Amino acid sequence: MKALFGELFFIPVFHLSANQLPTIFEYLCGILQKDLQLSNEWNQDVYFLGRNKWEFLLLCIFKIQGQSFVGNNGEFVAYPSYKFLSSYISENVLNVASLHTKYLFEENESHRQYCFLLKNRTDIKFGLYARINNVRPTTIFTTRGDVKLFAADWKAATKGNGKLNAGYQCFIQSNTLSTLTSLAFRKDAYFYPPKLTVTVNLNEEVHLQMIEKEVCEGHVIWRKNGERGLVGVSYNHSQTSITFPVIEVGHSGIYSLECNNSDISRAGFVQLIVRACPKGKYGNNCTQNCSGCLNGGICHDLNGKCICSPGFYGRTCEKVCPPGSFGRKCKMKCKFDSTSDDKLGCKEALICLPHPYGCSCAAGFMGIFCNETCKPGTFGAGCSEKLHCHCANGENCNIFTGSCDDNGDGEKCAPNWYGDQCDYTLKDVVELSVHTVSTSAVNLTWKSPSELYSATHARFYIITYQRIGWRYVCNASGDVKIFQKNTTDTTYVLQDLEPSAIYRVHVRANIISKYSTFNDSTTSEVIVETSATIPPPPDDLHVVLSTSSSLFFVWSSAFPPVGLLEHYKIISRNLLTNYTNAYIFYAFEDECRNRSFEYCHAIMGLTPNQEYEIQLIIFNKNVSIGSEAVTIAAKTSSSDPIADFKISIFRHDKNEVFIDILPGSANSSIYSAFLIVVDTVDEYHKPNQIDLSSDIHVKSRCNAPSSYKHTYITAKIPNIPRNGINFTVGNKSCLNGYYNRPLKNGKMYRIGIAAIITICQGDFYSDVVFSSNTVFIESLKTEAHSAHLSVVLGFLLPLLIILGIFLLLLYFWKSKKYHMPIMKKKFIPNKGSSESVFGVCNEALDEMEIIETESLCEELSNCIPLEELHDFIKHGVRTNKIKKEFLSLPKGQLYPCSVAKLSDNKYKNRYGNILPYDHSRVKLDTSDGSDYIHANYIDGYKLTQKYIATQGPMYNTITDFWSMVWKEKVSKIIMITNVMENGRCKCEKYWPDDVASYEDIKLSLEKEESFADFVVRTFSISKDEEHREIKHFHFVSWPDHDVPLNTTPFINFLKRVRGYKSHCIAPIVIHCSAGIGRTGTVILFESAFQMGIQEIQVDVLSQLCSKRKQRMNIVENYDQYIFVYQALVEALCIGNTNIVSKNFLKEYSNLIKSNEETGASMIENQFHTLNDFRRQLMPKDIHSAYTITNQSKNRSMYILPSDRARPFLGKDSNDSDYINAVFISSYTKKDAFVATQYPLPETVLDFWRMISTLKSRIIVLLQNIPFSDSENPRFWPEDGSKQYGRFLVKFESVIEENDIVITNLCVNDTESEEQSPPDSIRLLQIKSWPVECELPTDTWPILEAEKFINACPSKFTDNVITITCLDGVTACGIFCTFLHITDQMKVEQEINIFQSVKCTRTNRTQFITSLEQYTFLFELIKVYLESML
Repeated sequence: MKALFGELFFIPVFHLSANQLPTIFEYLCGILQKDLQLSNEWNQDVYFLGRNKWEFLLLCIFKIQGQSFVGNNGEFVAYPSYKFLSSYISENVLNVASLHTKYLFEENESHRQYCFLLKNRTDIKFGLYARINNVRPTTIFTTRGDVKLFAADWKAATKGNGKLNAGYQCFIQSNTLSTLTSLAFRKDAYFYPPKLTVTVNLNEEVHLQMIEKEVCEGHVIWRKNGERGLVGVSYNHSQTSITFPVIEVGHSGIYSLECNNSDISRAGFVQLIVRACPKGKYGNNCTQNCSGCLNGGICHDLNGKCICSPGFYGRTCEKVCPPGSFGRKCKMKCKFDSTSDDKLGCKEALICLPHPYGCSCAAGFMGIFCNETCKPGTFGAGCSEKLHCHCANGENCNIFTGSCDDNGDGEKCAPNWYGDQCDYTLKDVVELSVHTVSTSAVNLTWKSPSELYSATHARFYIITYQRIGWRYVCNASGDVKIFQKNTTDTTYVLQDLEPSAIYRVHVRANIISKYSTFNDSTTSEVIVETSATIPPPPDDLHVVLSTSSSLFFVWSSAFPPVGLLEHYKIISRNLLTNYTNAYIFYAFEDECRNRSFEYCHAIMGLTPNQEYEIQLIIFNKNVSIGSEAVTIAAKTSSSDPIADFKISIFRHDKNEVFIDILPGSANSSIYSAFLIVVDTVDEYHKPNQIDLSSDIHVKSRCNAPSSYKHTYITAKIPNIPRNGINFTVGNKSCLNGYYNRPLKNGKMYRIGIAAIITICQGDFYSDVVFSSNTVFIESLKTEAHSAHLSVVLGFLLPLLIILGIFLLLLYFWKSKKYHMPIMKKKFIPNKGSSESVFGVCNEALDEMEIIETESLCEELSNCIPLEELHDFIKHGVRTNKIKKEFLSLPKGQLYPCSVAKLSDNKYKNRYGNILPYDHSRVKLDTSDGSDYIHANYIDGYKLTQKYIATQGPMYNTITDFWSMVWKEKVSKIIMITNVMENGRCKCEKYWPDDVASYEDIKLSLEKEESFADFVVRTFSISKDEEHREIKHFHFVSWPDHDVPLNTTPFINFLKRVRGYKSHCIAPIVIHCSAGIGRTGTVILFESAFQMGIQEIQVDVLSQLCSKRKQRMNIVENYDQYIFVYQALVEALCIGNTNIVSKNFLKEYSNLIKSNEETGASMIENQFHTLNDFRRQLMPKDIHSAYTITNQSKNRSMYILPSDRARPFLGKDSNDSDYINAVFISSYTKKDAFVATQYPLPETVLDFWRMISTLKSRIIVLLQNIPFSDSENPRFWPEDGSKQYGRFLVKFESVIEENDIVITNLCVNDTESEEQSPPDSIRLLQIKSWPVECELPTDTWPILEAEKFINACPSKFTDNVITITCLDGVTACGIFCTFLHITDQMKVEQEINIFQSVKCTRTNRTQFITSLEQYTFLFELIKVYLESML
């Protein structure tokens, strides 16, 4: 015998009697036949030695282990069992099938057997199961598609040696596991089996039964494979069933039952197949678990694969064939001449598949003749599958597939039932409880719904959980992503939760039940709050200011927080003396916050000109362990600028002293103001250093001077110019809240000056620098003057009293007449200002009339000339002056919002805490009497009701929105949000893609123009035969919970809005989601921009204050406020950098011409201004690039990608998703390019992973890379093919002209699950650009590369284009910016190189680093335009 799968083993010799040999021999070989499907050819594989001595040796591929049984004569003999020698059987089960027609035939009637096989397999041979004669059937061969079809015409049943054959087989050469055995016997048989094939599992108890079709007058005879003796089975001659108490593999075979006094040819037959393993197991020693075959499929006992029943296919038989088809991918059909589905095509057909499946009717049919359709509740092959279908409208399951059919209304399942078969529903579990395990895990326990309902079975349990907020974040938005875990247990530990988070957890059972509805209302949803954990290290700790005795440093807290920050510990160590101090400061952090908070702290009392080590550790509340310590080094200055100030007294007159203050040469810009200090010198008060932290700095009320003190502050001066100032002490003036009281007679004074540093949300005072000389105030004679004054007062005093009484009565009379409740609020920013003063939608305000707030913004003004605006922003950001300015604004509800709170209107508000004021709200013209919409009129610059600020329309307010647009004759709508952001719905899509009607208003989309950062849509709106045009300006690049990194796209967007001129004056509708943050940013910018144009100055503070009187909390955070300032600088202070394309060649000479006074050209000035706007990346922005595993993937640690802008690679085994690359947008397409460094040896695979992830089809290599395997490996083959990890890259062709090489490549992902063709990729290389040069040797290769991209078909250019050079910056910056410029030129017929550089720098700040590169861009555009002439 051939040792196909393992070693040869010998069985000990059995001593058997002659009559036992066939039975035992058959039994042993039956074992082999079953598992290796040897097709009963065991007589070819077993050899006898000494046949006359009735001894034999069995050679087989199984190791035989001795067991025992009792033979027919009662003699004890050996009973063999087996196990596989090899771990896996390598032979595949082929996609083959047998189809038998008229398998129950009339006497002397022939029957036909068809066998199917794929084209690429060898031919099929037909044969008989029992080999009792040499009948050879007539065969026919044909093909249909990918399938070979063989047909055999069998004559009427024949018998030999008293045996009847009923097994008809198809053999496939060299493949024993795919032999097919079909049954066929006479229709008038005495006995029929319930099923023609019975497949069972090892060791099961099995009952083999026959149904008596015609009464047998004699006794019955059971046979196996034609032999009467049944090994190990006893039965009496009246039984139509036999029982196998413990089934064994050797029991497999074709069993027949005949009536002894009748024709043997009228016997009935059934095929018994015994899997070699217990249920659910397969493989060597049956140790492996089957995958779970569905829809009647059988797990193969050797390889574990599913043999799918006819009509189903797939790994677990989960896929369904159309009626009339079967086999893998449904390539076989019952009606061979049919090209369409035939529901009755498989009727009366017996289909047989390889063991252990056997034979059955096709899907949808049952009965011995396979001519009955399935009864309700059953489906599949032989209607063997049962289920409780819950189809729509009470319909039954499809008998072929088991699924529910569409009822014509798009519904398949009854309400709340799911799946293709509508056989399961989701039901809340019972008694759900939660117990905390750790900061990131909770334990869930519950009971199954089956405890409440009988005939209900829980298949498994579905745990869905979603983070809905953070414990310490105010109004936190949840994670749109819903996570799911499945389990079969009634307890589960939910892990990997975020600390200090709030989760909604829902546990439901996936159940199968006969019930259609359930009466209880049990809910199993709980809110889980995870506990706080150790905080992460402080972020971005750095010193912002150092003085001779102090260090001021800041850091940012983590957001979202993992706990409530309780205190922080600061340790300072003098590196010279090693003296160490430790401080603990309590944070007094609010219970919640909305963003990352920047902390600021000062360490005082340090030694001048010393280096210190500062260590910071932060602690969360109820967490004993602090964060990882962060350490920085800092140095105090040798002296402070105030020490260089000179103050001198040059004269005095009566009670006034005239002083001169002169700053020194040191830079005093760190100071926000200066204090004039007066110190009395007498015997009780000696001159010492003054402590300004005491109460001497408290402001005196100007109309009620404070009591006498030896030392006091007499004035506060905002600024002292470089040339100094003169100041008069004691002139009774009031300067910035301090009373400059007259000096007292007979006293000696010294006058000093101190500086204020405003930082860390507080004021810090320098030492006082005093004048070198003192002044003595002499006493004056005042008696005469006193006498005259007494006479005057005696006459005037009565008149003043009478006048006062009269005015008081007049006041009360007017108050009574008008009954006008007046409420004035004055905003003085201090640490006490909070929403407790201006609560959101204060209920008390709704009961009042409109509040008098005319004085609300009187003191909130800050006019800044345009020439000072840029410097003001730089200084204001550094000193927190702009932040204090923003915090001084009124916040919360200032006016009633009662209409918005009516019960009929509440559902029209997107957010319950943001409501429109009554006095400024927009009113609709409606027939139902409801005029409410969530919108307010907002004034523009010197224009009333210039804007309408509104929330993003909701599903139920879209019609109201368009009614408002029509009523207000709106022609411009500005949308500053996306419909979905981070998976959350921010605004309904309230416009059509074609045509739509909103009650009596019809809207049609006429045109849509897309750009990288915004979309412009043109709509036609009509009502009652009146037609108008509306422009819809949609800004799509505003990041959620943030502001754009670059102001240029925002400015260009609003420029386009202003450029559209409508025919009528109407408000501009502006909305985001809530209608206050981004909406307010647009309105504030536009108002301040118009003011800057007309007045050459801006007052952002006053403008915003007035707008907050019309809509609550407009411009809701500081980031938006500072963004407006930054945008104003670019829009108003830089000058016009835009040039019409046709005028560029004329303007070029002026651009490069040097100014006679400064010596700088316009190009040079622009470049220096550009660098003022350059944004520096913070360590938190480039976190991934700094990780240990990724550092080696960077050519330079100075050129790193921001996590926000880099592509994320698909996971590849244990590799990271990191590559040093960034997305770059063109003018019209966001993320049109990806700029990356040339691959390192260890990143070549990452490069191809990026190409695959982005589906990039064009690669532009801009430099002549010096290839070397150690530093710069070639990432493509020059010929043939080369494997890079899982990617096979094949060279196709190459074209080389001058210094440009175009290579066509073919790339195949060999591990992809998708059977897609290889990707065609075009690689362009510029060889005339040396890597050591920041500029190319000529311009024409750049122009040719641009032409190459434009000439490529859309299938190449529609995806991201990869641009690479050695460092990913030098050449990439020039080429990407050039493409951005030309893209704008083609669309707008304008050139703005300044803004193009600013845009491409957004994601790669190192682009265009030199004046030479910036100048080269102008030269490149000049050559480009000249080439088009």
